[in-house]
Amino acid sequence: MLIDLHVHTTLGSADSSLAPDALVREAARAGLDAVCVTEHSGMWSDAQLEEAGNGSVKLFRGREIETEMGHVLAIGMPGFPNGMHRLKQLAKYCDETGAALIAAHPFRHHVNPPAGQSCLLTRGADLALADPATIVNTLPNLSLFNAIEAFNGATTSVDNDVAAQVAEILGAPTTGGSDAHSFEGLGSCATQIDGDPRTNRELVDAIRSGEVVGVVRDGNSRS
Repeated sequence: MLIDLHVHTTLGSADSSLAPDALVREAARAGLDAVCVTEHSGMWSDAQLEEAGNGSVKLFRGREIETEMGHVLAIGMPGFPNGMHRLKQLAKYCDETGAALIAAHPFRHHVNPPAGQSCLLTRGADLALADPATIVNTLPNLSLFNAIEAFNGATTSVDNDVAAQVAEILGAPTTGGSDAHSFEGLGSCATQIDGDPRTNRELVDAIRSGEVVGVVRDGNSRS
């Protein structure tokens, strides 16, 4: 299965212009088998998934959460208790509930950051331009993730490459997602799954068991 594991729509992300009723149509046009909607403000309900779907592209749901160590994708969480913006507490909850936790674009702005911006994950750790091995040795919290998003369509290729190297050192699975907020770029990066998950539970199991790998498609990721 080829799934875009990181997509935002107008239903739950104020910065998106991708309407839910256009999501499946555009995903099919992009050649995707499935999409996981990872809104900023909450997860889609069963009714919303059913309304947006038409059978041609499978729809799954997760959530993008901002923590003190950057953004994470959480898939399979049954709820959102207090304290989920603290990474260790979020990881503990995901382990207890069997959810999957993915480091989202973890090294965005690590190499050649724009003025006034920095990499959230390495900020304060004196890791500017540090090599991947040093990053792994300095940030033990990287082991809290079930996978690393090493291919993000809204992140530069050099920053994505750092994430891929970190994942390799950790021995962690990689994922890919477009991080699309419109139909443009949808499917530019995606995740290849060894299998055909049909439910959120099956998708989570595939991620946690490492049956996933991130890919770049058509050279569309930003560089």
